[in-house]
Amino acid sequence: VSINERTLNKALRVYPNPSSGEIYVDLQSSKSQSIYIWVSDMLGRKLNTESRLIRAGINKLYFNFDKLKGTGVCFLNIVTNDHIYTSKLIIY
Repeated sequence: VSINERTLNKALRVYPNPSSGEIYVDLQSSKSQSIYIWVSDMLGRKLNTESRLIRAGINKLYFNFDKLKGTGVCFLNIVTNDHIYTSKLIIY
């Protein structure tokens, strides 16, 4: 089963998936806020972490996960003030 552009809900879109390491995330927010992002492997180990500021509306976020090439299946986790989003990623 391949993972194509997938809408987890109206607030989050992660693409392309699978990816060679460059990921885009469209994240909708009702307010400006700080978010926390991390990528974890299948065992829950954090492979990458960062914080960003987003604004109200749709935010297009870019991530370069080149150092994670060959990881295979992992999870992108985003924590906002109101939600926790998790999306399965394949990084080849």
